[in-house]
Amino acid sequence: LSEVDFVLALEECGRAALAEPLADTAAVAAPLIAELGSTELAAEWLPAVAAGEATIAIGHPENAFVSDPHVAKLLLLERNGEIHALSSARSQLEKLTYQPSIDPLRRIYSIEWLTTPATRVASGDVARRALAAAFDRGAWATAAEQLGVAQALVATAVTYACQRQQFGQV
Repeated sequence: LSEVDFVLALEECGRAALAEPLADTAAVAAPLIAELGSTELAAEWLPAVAAGEATIAIGHPENAFVSDPHVAKLLLLERNGEIHALSSARSQLEKLTYQPSIDPLRRIYSIEWLTTPATRVASGDVARRALAAAFDRGAWATAAEQLGVAQALVATAVTYACQRQQFGQV
């Protein structure tokens, strides 16, 4: 699917209030992996994502919290201008701390983790460009989901207003 086509799927996910990391994994992480140029990382993770066997959590410097890292098979995290890939198999995680959210469907965590040369998958201009593109994709994916949420809320409000009775009047 192109990004334009994928917007429709994300919109429907928002309409259904789907509490899954679809946008993070499919709209942000998969293209990020493809852009990094690491054929090893792409060969290992993109087929698993496409088959629905793996989710990926993203840590971006603009946001202190990461959505769903406790269930993700791979974490892509930024530190000091570098992108690091941490899989559950060779994890460098020190601590996941659940953070309360006003959205009960969002499971967000702060993460303490170790960087090593083995986890670094990009740095410098490549990492900077990839993170900027990932941020933009995350913004449009979130906007598409929120559009679906808003449409569902409007439809529910209209249905209620048409059926509502007060003092015997419709």
